[in-house]
Amino acid sequence: MRFWRNLCIVLAVLAAASTAGGATLYVDDDAPGDPAGGDPSISDPSEDGSLEHPYDAIQEAIVAATHGDEIVVFDGTYTGAGNRDISFLGKAVHLQSLDGPDNCVIDCERQGGAFRFDSGEGSLSILEGFTITGVYTSGSVYGAIRCEGSSPTITGNVIFGNWHLAIDCSAASPTITNNIISDNDWGIQLVVSGTAVISNNAIIRCIYDGVGCYDDSDALITNCILWDNDDDLVRCTATYSCTQRKGPGTGNISSDPLFEDPEYGDFHLPPESPCIDAGADTSGAAFGSVLVGLDGHIRGADGSPEARGDGSDYDIGPYEWYPTADAGADPVAYESRGPEAYVVHLDGTASVGVQTFQWTQLSGVAVALRAADTLTPDFDAPQWDGSTELTRTEATLLFDLSINDGAFADTVEVYVRIPGDVDGDDKLNAFDISLIRKLDPASDFDGNNLINAFDIIIYRINFGRKRTVD
Repeated sequence: MRFWRNLCIVLAVLAAASTAGGATLYVDDDAPGDPAGGDPSISDPSEDGSLEHPYDAIQEAIVAATHGDEIVVFDGTYTGAGNRDISFLGKAVHLQSLDGPDNCVIDCERQGGAFRFDSGEGSLSILEGFTITGVYTSGSVYGAIRCEGSSPTITGNVIFGNWHLAIDCSAASPTITNNIISDNDWGIQLVVSGTAVISNNAIIRCIYDGVGCYDDSDALITNCILWDNDDDLVRCTATYSCTQRKGPGTGNISSDPLFEDPEYGDFHLPPESPCIDAGADTSGAAFGSVLVGLDGHIRGADGSPEARGDGSDYDIGPYEWYPTADAGADPVAYESRGPEAYVVHLDGTASVGVQTFQWTQLSGVAVALRAADTLTPDFDAPQWDGSTELTRTEATLLFDLSINDGAFADTVEVYVRIPGDVDGDDKLNAFDISLIRKLDPASDFDGNNLINAFDIIIYRINFGRKRTVD
């Protein structure tokens, strides 16, 4: 996720006040010193949780941790003993992935649950930033995450494709924020529990209930999207939420949230979503201190011209809509080799939430941008002087696109690479070969694993007569 590191920085600063002085332990399932990457039963004999010798099972790190420690889990898919049915052991530790749930997966392989909070854990026992899947539970354990007699914090996770419950709570009062809970049998169930805090989650496609409260349990449900479940809310109510079956509660809506691509698990909100700005301010401790979205965007970006929600401009759901700069794929251009210049077009039309925009060249041979304050500027490619080929540095042009929606901004970079004489001066040199090899490894047309003169000729026939590059 693009802004995950920003999210981690914000949360780390917040956590520092309450966990100051704690150590940082690391987990990596395929570290260089691990003799059997991906197999936690065979470990680095020197593993000690350091960066040089990280643990290869999450449970090992929790066993070694003490109150106030942070455990950082590197990217990968974690399976096997020690990476399922993981107990926090009553410890106030912050367990988080390095790069967010898109990059760190707990796959239980239908052999049990994922995490257990059943030793009196409180709000400083934090689970953050994992994809949890493949759970199959039975007996007295019913969920991917089991909370019993505890009040942990569960934030920023993707819990999908699990048999039975995503989060199962008994005599528990967890804080559950910024999670995507999709394609499970049940979403969140509370039995004989206190008041759970459930803010800014998306609970999607449950075979049965989205959130259910039983036997005197209660939940404070705010800014949640509950959609395409058999039943959204059972014996509980929500406020400022988007539910398919609109029930009682202040600020609720029942309009389609218009997810970007829900079939492929993309639950971002497009600019036209009715959930944008329709939520309530959940920054207070009573709502779980939700300051940023799952992507790390600061909450409260004004994305709708209408007055919606409680006026805080908080979005409903785990993601906060934000203006996004998009300059497309890095194009390949050509030198101008005659009286007619090769024109290179830049394209920022995929950007969203734009009121102002500005392109700036950061490096490479200097060119004159036309209409640099529009989404589609262009420029003439450098003119070849008849003898000197561009160096690699000169031929790599770097541009920055900055956009602003009036309140928030975003930037993105795009490279334009100029592959020398592939557009047809009938001369071939080492620079051309190396650059084409780097740009387009598939250009080995004769299949000899080398970029040679024959490949350049075919490349030139296929692409070299292109006069305008988009």
